[in-house]
Amino acid sequence: MIKRSHGFLRTWKMALLTGGLTIGVAMAPYMAQAQDAPDFSEVDQNVDGVISEDEFLMAMPDATAETFASADVNGDTVLTQEEYEAMAAMMQ
Repeated sequence: MIKRSHGFLRTWKMALLTGGLTIGVAMAPYMAQAQDAPDFSEVDQNVDGVISEDEFLMAMPDATAETFASADVNGDTVLTQEEYEAMAAMMQ
């Protein structure tokens, strides 16, 4: 039973690492040109609590659709505040 738990934790850690690396690679071109991402509330133009791809690209014109997709960890086509802040933290 301990081996299964250990394997699960190892798999979970690798998934988190892979996700972080994916976001880092996708953000690299944008990170070279920008120092800080705007605050979540500045990007969420319609104040619905999430950031759409259009809002994201309007706020960060040097970013790409691939950058947005990489930041959208759960794949629901919008960025939650947590996803956006994780991406912004990688930019610093």
